[in-house]
Amino acid sequence: MKKIQIILTSLVVAFLLGANSFAASGNIYVSKSSVYVGDTFSVSVSIASSAAWNVHVTASGPVSGCTINAADATPDANDTNKTFTSSCKATGTGTITLSLSGDVTSASDGNAVYLSGSRTVTVTEKPSSNTGGNTGGNTGGNTGGNTGGNKPTTGGDKKPTSTKSTNNKLSSISVDGYSLTKINDNNYRLKVTHDIESVNVKATAADAKAKVSGAGKHNIKDGENTIVITITSESGTKNYIILVITRKDGFYLEDLGYIIAKKINNADIIISRDATVSSSDITKMKDSDMTFNLIYSNESKRLISGWIIDGSKIEKQNDFNTTVSFDSEYRKEILKLSNYADGLIVSTHTPPAGAKLRLYVGDKFENGDLVNVYSYLPKELKMVGEKIEVKNGIVELDITDSNTYFLTMSSIVTAETKPKEAAEINSRKEDNNGPLIAIIVGALAAILLSVIVILIIVAKKKKKQQAEEFEMPQSNPFASS
Repeated sequence: MKKIQIILTSLVVAFLLGANSFAASGNIYVSKSSVYVGDTFSVSVSIASSAAWNVHVTASGPVSGCTINAADATPDANDTNKTFTSSCKATGTGTITLSLSGDVTSASDGNAVYLSGSRTVTVTEKPSSNTGGNTGGNTGGNTGGNTGGNKPTTGGDKKPTSTKSTNNKLSSISVDGYSLTKINDNNYRLKVTHDIESVNVKATAADAKAKVSGAGKHNIKDGENTIVITITSESGTKNYIILVITRKDGFYLEDLGYIIAKKINNADIIISRDATVSSSDITKMKDSDMTFNLIYSNESKRLISGWIIDGSKIEKQNDFNTTVSFDSEYRKEILKLSNYADGLIVSTHTPPAGAKLRLYVGDKFENGDLVNVYSYLPKELKMVGEKIEVKNGIVELDITDSNTYFLTMSSIVTAETKPKEAAEINSRKEDNNGPLIAIIVGALAAILLSVIVILIIVAKKKKKQQAEEFEMPQSNPFASS
């Protein structure tokens, strides 16, 4: 029994450790732990590895503002990191208490993690500029009396004033290679491309006697990454600087200059369904002589449509609308021209010269299927691609001077193929006539042979009859009876 209990306990611990490694989490921070009446500061909640969140911060004490109510979820149901911030103002002396509540849920395990925590901020009056007081006292006394007496006590029970600095201010903060966006004295923002895996944060305190922690190298992942820099004054008071670095989940059109500068050839660039590539961006692509892959995907990051643009083949530099539609205003005519073959209609806008179109066709065709591609021209379908194999549900098409295409596994008789087909039909007719002629010739020969045989038989029979008539004896009319 004891062994069973040990095994069960080990399994539970292992399960909990595995679950916690993917669990969502959240923490509360304040930018200052002590302020004067009238000062402002901020409170922030940072959540990590969360696909959904419902977080709240309430404040009590001499303060205004300082509340957070955030409830939402990621659109793609993937985990992310986020930071929520609110401004606060101290309205009187005392202690301000900030309390965190709510829950966060991770997509990896689907379990809600309940949040709790609190921070306090001490509020005092600003010190008076009058540092004097009574410097005199009674200097006289009774004349003629006791001129000595007891000397006044100068120390008494007054505690000595601390000489340690309370300065926990920030002098500077930076990230190597980037310019930060300052929200306020305690909050900064930065966006980086998805190929950046780490950043180096530098922070300097205004007071040389203060200590700084949280700076240095930080690994980052897609989404929001919260870095907290803590400045601790000589006297022990803390000041929190919150830096939120958002790493994109891929390259976007706004990153085109960075892609070209870094010479990232064949870079995948995420676009929306109806994105437009400006003529200036097309010019950049042309001048770079690089190849770019524009990708429109669904929420599961499965490609729906995309464009391969070879900068070395671009001629004109017009704006390019990347929208791809799986329908056409010419649908009825296309189906009629194709003799109502089973297929897929695709419509596009005019792309740059040499562009190739990538399409997900897995809902219509299977991997390994060989697809024929026909471009639609007024009252005509023209073959522009033959036996293109479907790979991973995707086909890749060369774009011609048409904006409408028909994809099918069937072979369609087009104006281009009609002369060839007519010749094949005539050839088949000639081939089919050969046996018929042979049959007719054979029948005629048989009839002729039969006639000859009959004539021979008739001739022989007639000859025999003549011979018999010649040999028969003649009767004598004069013989006696």
